[in-house]
Amino acid sequence: MRTHAPTLVLLAAACLATPVQTAAQESRTEAIAREQEAKERTVHPYTPTRFELIAEQFEQGQWILSPNPRGFYPYFGSIYPGSGFTLGAGYRKYVGYESHIDVRGLYALSNSNLFEVAFTTPNRFGDRVDIGGSAGRRDARAIGYYGLGMRSSGARSNVDLVQTYVDGFVALHPRRWLEVRAGAAYENFDDRNSSRQPAIGTVHT
Repeated sequence: MRTHAPTLVLLAAACLATPVQTAAQESRTEAIAREQEAKERTVHPYTPTRFELIAEQFEQGQWILSPNPRGFYPYFGSIYPGSGFTLGAGYRKYVGYESHIDVRGLYALSNSNLFEVAFTTPNRFGDRVDIGGSAGRRDARAIGYYGLGMRSSGARSNVDLVQTYVDGFVALHPRRWLEVRAGAAYENFDDRNSSRQPAIGTVHT
């Protein structure tokens, strides 16, 4: 029987160690759980600053001068060189996450006007292709014409210029820093005698 004594001692030691290890493991688990509960009480979701909120709203078109407007927005531009000061407005309608249609117009005190419809669908085919186009009519009134050569302002005549156009483009982005663009356009110009004198027809025949 003496030959079995070491085995009995080892078994007794193992039985005594197991409850101690289990108790230690439970203590560590409880400590971790308490730490997590304490963090949950003190940690809160990140709150953006006022500047970050304004920047996000500006980017999403919620401000009047945003580069990505939604709905009505002020539109700035020139109808034609010499047509004078303009006032304009536009309306943008999103038909997808980024694709949108713009309807916009300009009016000048010279009675010149511009009306345009544009469509853009960016970041197609894995953010590598942009597609867009526009169509419009430009009516520029009392545009100064001075003939050919170097002449004084006394040689001015006035012409009304009406332009209709349709254009489109495809832009490829094979790399983030590289853009390859191709486009096509159709334009039609019609010049007319202006109601403002002297009209072009009375000076240049």
